[in-house]
Amino acid sequence: MRQSSPALRISVGLVLLTISFLLLAELLGLAPDPARATLDARKKVCESLAVQLSVAATYGEVGIIRETVRALVERNADILSASLRRIEDEQPLAVAGEHARYWKSEADADVSTPTQAVVPIFRGKERWGSVEVRFEPLHASTLFGIELTPIMKLIGFVGLAAFGGFLVFMRRTLRHLDPSALVPARVKFALDALAEGVVLMDRQGRVMLANKAYLGKTGREEQAVQGTRISEWQWLRADNGHAVRELPWMQALREGSRQTGVNLILQDADGGQRTFAVNASPVEAGAGEVRGVLATFDDVTELENKNLQLEKTLNELQRSRNELRLRNRQLKILATRDPLTGCLNRRAFFERLDHAIDQAHLTGTSVACIMADIDHFKKVNDTWGHASGDEVIKRFAGLLGSNLRDTDAIGRYGGEEFCLLLWDNSLEQALATAERLRATVEGDAAEPSVTGSFGVACLDAAVVDSAALIDQADQALYVAKRGGRNRVECSREHKVQVEAEAGV
Repeated sequence: MRQSSPALRISVGLVLLTISFLLLAELLGLAPDPARATLDARKKVCESLAVQLSVAATYGEVGIIRETVRALVERNADILSASLRRIEDEQPLAVAGEHARYWKSEADADVSTPTQAVVPIFRGKERWGSVEVRFEPLHASTLFGIELTPIMKLIGFVGLAAFGGFLVFMRRTLRHLDPSALVPARVKFALDALAEGVVLMDRQGRVMLANKAYLGKTGREEQAVQGTRISEWQWLRADNGHAVRELPWMQALREGSRQTGVNLILQDADGGQRTFAVNASPVEAGAGEVRGVLATFDDVTELENKNLQLEKTLNELQRSRNELRLRNRQLKILATRDPLTGCLNRRAFFERLDHAIDQAHLTGTSVACIMADIDHFKKVNDTWGHASGDEVIKRFAGLLGSNLRDTDAIGRYGGEEFCLLLWDNSLEQALATAERLRATVEGDAAEPSVTGSFGVACLDAAVVDSAALIDQADQALYVAKRGGRNRVECSREHKVQVEAEAGV
């Protein structure tokens, strides 16, 4: 069961003490009694009425008696009804107001109460009749059917008002008391000796005790921190710099469980930022009741700064590594590629061709080579200029490369001459590829329009290395040039082979 706060208990005690004083004052007659004054006034009205009606009865003035009873009810708001009865027949001689409704018959008809008065009327020395007068209740207010007397209303009002006032006053007063005075000196000395900050808070998260380490690291005075809620300070999450939804010590209070390893950032009094590793443990009384929380603040600002610096250094190293890879890739491209066309340069192409031939010997795969040359290129240069000539070379290389597979390769052999490597291609397949390339170049609509001649050779028993293969393809290109250009030819040995296979 949760125990009530000291402020609440003290407030209830003060209210009970105040009510006791009010009851004592009532008992001693020191408190004013409005009911007594009302009863005295009603008594005087009844006595005056008895004198007037007795005189009228003596002279037999029944009309005056009736008029007097009517006027009595009409002119006195405190009187609900009145009725005149004669002793002889006990029948009402005069009635004013709803007397039958309000009047309550008593066992003793002549007994008067605070709300009902029986006034005897005499004719001479003999009793002639009586006037029944019904008054308003002394206490009109009721609660659950119980009439509320003025002293009861006073006690109720004072009790409620005093409770609210005492509670607010005690809470503010207790907040400004020095809770650290309740902590033994040896305990406070031990806490001040710790290198990490320690803060003891109550159930509302208000600081009851803060050691010197915490005050020093946050740059605040003990008087400024005492009784305040450090949750209202600007705490940020160390991982993303966002505001904290629920601080660890408040979560420990709410859940009654320990919170550890929460990194928070706090802006100190000098405008700087400090990073704390926060742990919070609930302080429990009997039966698991949480009475407060103890939070520790380990300043890890230097460690976080070193981690940030290390992360920055690692990022710089990674960026340098990426830049080095990019530069190496660029250098490799510059070392292996022709700067104008982007094709492999002569040295890189020969390395690729030698490797392909070695693999072909190991796997029994065929390798083909195509030599391609732009027809009448000198005429293009002379007519259109060298800049246009360079554009023609680039366009010619692009048309060739766009019709090759990923396993094939193209290299600039020199000037307007290119060499193509076709992996796993027979002579017939290589001739078909060369014819497709020739048609692509011829069909290009760009200006100046050009054509190309192609020489094809294939790896066989007589051609076993790259030099021999390129020489055969170059001879075939020479035949294509001599044959009128814009054609595809293979070397004489291969041509005989093709014709033999075709049955020519």
